[in-house]
Amino acid sequence: MTVRIKTQEFLRNGVRMYRVLSIRGVLTKDKMNPQYVESNPSFWLTDSHKTIRLFDGTTLCVNGEYKSAVIFKIMNTIKIAGNRLHRINQEAYRAKQVEEAGKRLKSQVADTLRKRREDATSHDTPVKNVIFKI
Repeated sequence: MTVRIKTQEFLRNGVRMYRVLSIRGVLTKDKMNPQYVESNPSFWLTDSHKTIRLFDGTTLCVNGEYKSAVIFKIMNTIKIAGNRLHRINQEAYRAKQVEEAGKRLKSQVADTLRKRREDATSHDTPVKNVIFKI
């Protein structure tokens, strides 16, 4: 997931400020892994699709104006949370691959056993010559 936050820098009374113009590439809370959204750091798009909410309750809104220090703190938190989300998604993907490989292996073993049973019953193979004296 690539998050794009477009801002406009301006000065107000000599203080550097940023106005958020748009937010792109953020998913809503219900579309994210529950393991991710249930702990800090995490962020998601609210229902209005114009606000990012961080786990600690901080928000970043379209048309919102933020001081330089505040917006850089929010951006740093988003970066750290994004890296955490990437790790969680990688772990989930690997677990899914292992599960699928296990299913394939189980299927292959079942096929092999079935073929062996079919081969064993399809023709008689002498195991040992036995002579009966009566």
